[in-house]
Amino acid sequence: MSLLLVFLFVGLGVIGLLDDGIKIIVQPYTWEIVEYDVNNGKLIKNVIGSYTQIPLKLAYAITVHKSQGQTFSKVNLNPYCFCEGQLYVALSRASNSKGLYIKKRYINDKWLMTSSKVIAFYNSIEC
Repeated sequence: MSLLLVFLFVGLGVIGLLDDGIKIIVQPYTWEIVEYDVNNGKLIKNVIGSYTQIPLKLAYAITVHKSQGQTFSKVNLNPYCFCEGQLYVALSRASNSKGLYIKKRYINDKWLMTSSKVIAFYNSIEC
């Protein structure tokens, strides 16, 4: 799954840069609305309308903190985290692992931060 990071309108199309470094060109596409008639045993196609658009799917970004309590079918995650518990919240937003896309090949131990208060609490519990 690649995501369009940057796009630039050029003439009638769009030049885009995907997150894996590949450049793409998206040109307008025209859809026709047609109806068919039969005339002397032949099928005749009549265009009764059309519309032209650049076929891109709109997507939104949301911060990890703002996404708390929400679940998404697809999550594109940059695992760099700067706050305790942030990586857990980010990873747990995906409804399943098939929809989870992690931009880095590994998760750095420095990003796995746990609050010292949480650690102290669990250490104080007798098992």
